[in-house]
Amino acid sequence: MSDEDDPKWDQFLSTGEFSDFTIVCGDSEWKVHRVILCAQSQYFRVICKECYREGTSRRLELKEEDPDVIQAVLSFLYTDDYETDVIGDSQDANGRDTGEEEEIHNGSTLSTTETETNEEPPKVGAEQATVHAYAALVNRHVQIYACADRFCISHLKNLAAERFQEQLSLLLGHLEDSRDKGKVLAAIIPEVYQTTPSTDRQLRDILAEKIAEAIPGLLAEGNDEIASVFTGVGRCAWDVLVRFKDELHALRERCDKQAKGISETNREFKQLERSLKRCEDKKEQIMRMLRSKNSCVFCGKIFGATVEGSERIILRCKGCGR
Repeated sequence: MSDEDDPKWDQFLSTGEFSDFTIVCGDSEWKVHRVILCAQSQYFRVICKECYREGTSRRLELKEEDPDVIQAVLSFLYTDDYETDVIGDSQDANGRDTGEEEEIHNGSTLSTTETETNEEPPKVGAEQATVHAYAALVNRHVQIYACADRFCISHLKNLAAERFQEQLSLLLGHLEDSRDKGKVLAAIIPEVYQTTPSTDRQLRDILAEKIAEAIPGLLAEGNDEIASVFTGVGRCAWDVLVRFKDELHALRERCDKQAKGISETNREFKQLERSLKRCEDKKEQIMRMLRSKNSCVFCGKIFGATVEGSERIILRCKGCGR
């Protein structure tokens, strides 16, 4: 079957053709297909049953969800992928007006500049509004992750977590000012800790690791934003401390292992030294014994010994050479 013959499931989402269920969120409405939703989500598999009001009416109203997030979730259910494009304020990363809309697709880039030219994305400047806009870009993956958790779509959670980590790493890597990093993290921390349960460690562990990596610079700059967030979200500060403890424990184990290896190497070296000393003593003993002999058993002349080579001892009579 050629690619042209492959079914384009997203066209059924966009056209609503053969739809048997409706999802409403804010001013947006989607004509969807229960077989697509129920095959991938335990949440939809339950509410689509006729014993529930939604199953009878074939209609679900999501009053507390973000329509853009629901669009991403539905796109994933139909295509195994989703796109985000939260940066659209007609400014580049340094806050300058470009007249163009910046997007991020499939969690892979910070701007269309890198996609089209393969050059590094522009450095993020110190303007607070722009920094917070990029934090909102990363937070979109947090929101999709949380929504996937509510709808019991585990493979979407994994994808959103992967893109969250990629985007956070990319953004922090291109921020030169530690104060900007502090502003970004201060905007992301509450989103992660307020939208995920304490038992769900996936995003929290990723975030704690990135904060631990950035902490030296953050402390050097005296970031008030981070200090304020840590005060309000004590669990995050605790997770960062646990991360440091784990890293310290791993470092101590590596040091102990190296020290043990060095100790074993020294012990083996001393054993080799003792073995070499015994070989030298044995060689000298043999030489003294041979020199004490009066005559060779073959030629009858006075026997002498010579040492040939450096790796083995060859004993020969000086008279007959045997």
